[in-house]
Formats: sequence, structure tokens, C-alpha cells
Amino acid sequence: MPRRPRRLSPDDGPLAAFALELRALRDSGGPSAPTPEHISDKENVHRTTIYAALAGKRVPSRDVLAAMVRHWGGNQTEWTVKRSTLENALATTRQLNDQQDRETAAAADAAAQPTITNGVASRSTSAEDVSVSDRDNITWAT
Repeated sequence: MPRRPRRLSPDDGPLAAFALELRALRDSGGPSAPTPEHISDKENVHRTTIYAALAGKRVPSRDVLAAMVRHWGGNQTEWTVKRSTLENALATTRQLNDQQDRETAAAADAAAQPTITNGVASRSTSAEDVSVSDRDNITWAT
């Protein structure tokens, strides 16, 4: 018995929205539409590659997308534009995530700095956080 397709929502992100559109293209052909296995055999593409695109797990390569669109009767130009739009959206998302990661790391670094006030190290400061020359001049708070 075949597996049920993973439920997707456009709210899951641009890759999920793209996969939903691919599924709609496939489904528009009705029961006579070529299966991913048929496309795999005809185009020499591994079927898991096609299923990964339909599941929203991976962006299909241009060649794989062209094969899917060709077999399912879509417009090549339209789908090339959709794929480029998807790549741009994913790049923007990656940039935003990278920026957030850098900000989080900077905040964590700032919070991890030893706090030494009037020669007394805070409880959150360990001996490893203090330079060797400072250790003799610090009274450890209890």
C-alpha cells in the first residue's frame, strides 16, 4: 500500500507552497496523468527525487522540474519563473536566519562574559573565564 503524502500548507513556507503547486499540476491531469515512476523511467531521474519535490523537502533541479512539467502538461516558462522565485525566497529566508543566528550568538557571548566588580567575580564566572593574571587579585563570591 503506498504511503500517504505528507500534509502541506502554504503557511509552511515557500518550499511547501511550491510543492503544493506541483501537486496541483500533477493532479490536473486526472487519473491518466503520468506517475512519478513513469517520469522516472522515461527521464532517467530517480523517483525519490520527484517525490522529494512533491513532498516539499527539496527544490527540484531545473532538468527534473522541466521533466515533471513536460509530462504533466504545464508551461515550462511559468514553472521556470516559479522556481526562480522560490530560490529567491529561500535565499532571503536563509539570510534572515543567519542574521538572527549572529545576533543570538552575540547576545550569548555578551552574557557569558565574566562579571568582575571591585575584584569580586560573580557566581556565574568560573575560574576558566578569568585570565591567569587576574586570578590572584579576585575574591570569589560565595
